[in-house]
Amino acid sequence: MFDYSKTAYDLKRSICNFCSRLAQGLPVPFKKFLSCMVFGILASKTVILAEISRSLNEDIKLKKTIERLSRNLEKFSYTDDVLKNLSSEVKRYIHHDTPIIIDLSDIVKKYGVVFENMGKIRDGSTKETNMDGYYLLEALIYNHGDKLLVPIYSDLFSPSEPGFKSENEEIIKCLDKLRSLYGTKGIYTMDRGMDNVLFFNYFENNSQKFVIRLKKNRNVIFKGKEMNKA
Repeated sequence: MFDYSKTAYDLKRSICNFCSRLAQGLPVPFKKFLSCMVFGILASKTVILAEISRSLNEDIKLKKTIERLSRNLEKFSYTDDVLKNLSSEVKRYIHHDTPIIIDLSDIVKKYGVVFENMGKIRDGSTKETNMDGYYLLEALIYNHGDKLLVPIYSDLFSPSEPGFKSENEEIIKCLDKLRSLYGTKGIYTMDRGMDNVLFFNYFENNSQKFVIRLKKNRNVIFKGKEMNKA
């Protein structure tokens, strides 16, 4: 007979060990918070705080769990530490020919009213502009061995948040962070939304290999001849 209790125990232990490595160097309360969030997201299969809190099944009122997680989430300022610890976990998967995929997407909050720093964005699905929501910038690597996409960077931002300059500035910030963690390893792979001389120059100046899908109006000079294969 299949031993489900042992499988559940082994899985929980693996999650706890991973969270411990991810939270290395953090204050104890935030180590516990990180473990609760990772376990809660996996158990509830959602990022809704109430559902995460419910999945933890603590021996206190649900309201108290939600308040604690919300308070710690507001005070959490260790993103750079977590990214550094994560890099130690995934560095062995990143080689000189590993695809590092940079993706800029959006989250539209059509019926949102009181979300923090919500700004006007373009809906990539419907092509509508001036929609309420956020942009989501992510970086992932493709692990050839396990044929899995592994996230290594994620940032949510809005044109309305303090200090925002441009989408390009947010992408450069992402590239700078990844370069500080992984050097020039990998081949950066980006869609045509990032067909911009700013990024061409960035990669060239930093001796970084890259692939960018070109827009239809982009001409290419090859062996002295200008061409457009759109």
